[in-house]
Amino acid sequence: VVRVPVDYAALRKLPYPVGIALRIGAFAGPFAAEDEPARVILGLAESVLHEAKAQQVTVRELQIDFDAAESKLAGYRVWVEAIRRRVAPMPVVITTLPSWLDSPAFASLVQAADAFVLQVHSFERPADSRTPFELCVPARARRAVERAGALGRPFQVALPTYGYLVAFDATGKFVGLSAEGPVKTWPAKIQLHEVRTDPAAMAELVRHWSGVRPATLTGIIWYRLPTERDVLNWRWPTLAAVMQGRTPEAKLTVALRRPEAGLVEVELANAGEADHFGLAVLALRWPVGTLVASDALGDFAKVDATTRSLQFRAQGQALRLGPGERRMVGWLRFKDHAEVEVQIVPR
Repeated sequence: VVRVPVDYAALRKLPYPVGIALRIGAFAGPFAAEDEPARVILGLAESVLHEAKAQQVTVRELQIDFDAAESKLAGYRVWVEAIRRRVAPMPVVITTLPSWLDSPAFASLVQAADAFVLQVHSFERPADSRTPFELCVPARARRAVERAGALGRPFQVALPTYGYLVAFDATGKFVGLSAEGPVKTWPAKIQLHEVRTDPAAMAELVRHWSGVRPATLTGIIWYRLPTERDVLNWRWPTLAAVMQGRTPEAKLTVALRRPEAGLVEVELANAGEADHFGLAVLALRWPVGTLVASDALGDFAKVDATTRSLQFRAQGQALRLGPGERRMVGWLRFKDHAEVEVQIVPR
């Protein structure tokens, strides 16, 4: 059993309802209401709610996250019914997968819960490195939501914000993946591909469901909220835009700083709501003035330098600049004051 160190002080300050989630690891059965596995789960469900109450946090629902095999959904229902009895009158919500919709036991499973969450995002192992893959296919998500809506039970749909690094060997065979967290060390000759959630596609789903949706679809859950250390996840401005059904876009800007006489620092910024991915070229020129020295910083290189102009060009992998991020890309030092012009060159 792993207990997450919940920041209850932060939760007490939220103006939003709070739910507590209990995730259950792999289990193949048998399922019973009163055996040892059931007693452990029922005790945990009760204890996490008592803990929140002791911390003066009002909990709206208990969410159970268990990726059961499709053949075990009838057994899973036994657990759901037992948990619901133990924590009553607290509502019990279960997470579900689109593949479960094909099971004859799914309808009775969701009847056993107060509501359910339909997770329309997942990672399906690609056949090889040339096979396109997505974390959420909008057309499939729409079909799954329509089918879930026909069951007559209240539900929410879970959409992704995250990404993965997917690894292939030299022949293109899938060998593994990594997500947020410590950087994984891969063997030599491994090809790494990024797969990220497309903000434009998710915004289109939000717009669609804002206008046309099953009556029992009550909302959208995002997996997951950004943190400052995330590398593959969206940033907050991106998520905020998509939640409103707007397609976020990047907006590169460049500024010149003059911290002291003769010194010009060149700073690139993203004033948009989406990450900028791709290379960037900044062209600088000065009609008058004597350039004494200059250099590029980080992933940028100084190219095409003359006595009146130069460029700072991003090198290597595509530049990622998140919403609100700034990056110093280079500097110029002049003998005397010089008026410098700068522009972003389209690529």
